[in-house]
Amino acid sequence: MNRIRTNVFATSRIGRIAAAGLATAAAGLVLARVMPHGPMTSSQAMAALSIALVVGGFAGWAARTRWAAPTTPLVFAAVFEIARLGTTGPSVGAIRFDSIFGVVAFIAGRGFDALVILAPMGVAALWGASIARQRTRGDTGSARTGSRAGRVVRRGALGLA
Repeated sequence: MNRIRTNVFATSRIGRIAAAGLATAAAGLVLARVMPHGPMTSSQAMAALSIALVVGGFAGWAARTRWAAPTTPLVFAAVFEIARLGTTGPSVGAIRFDSIFGVVAFIAGRGFDALVILAPMGVAALWGASIARQRTRGDTGSARTGSRAGRVVRRGALGLA
């Protein structure tokens, strides 16, 4: 007996992508409110990394496309930056490259956030998309495209990341 799904997020591609985007935006908003200056301690960095991995994995799984890897961190970064607009400080204010202090503040503030949050989020989105595609096509392998060497290289690079 087939069950009819009434959940929009489960049935349509647009709904799945919207769910991924909403989860990503919510994580950006929460982290911007909790850590407006970015992670400052080791425990905050681990919490931000964990959130990034969960959100990235969910976004990739929900969207079922590799496009979640670049778009999820971009959505997160945009919401994160917009949500902390009123915050004062050298690493969260306007981006300035007119002095060495401005460059160092950019690297220490936004560069560290990108390294701890955005990069793992993109890799987790790739993992989530890969898992979702494997689950939807089953174990028959009939829907696989590309050469075996190409798959090995892609999976090896993803595993290394």
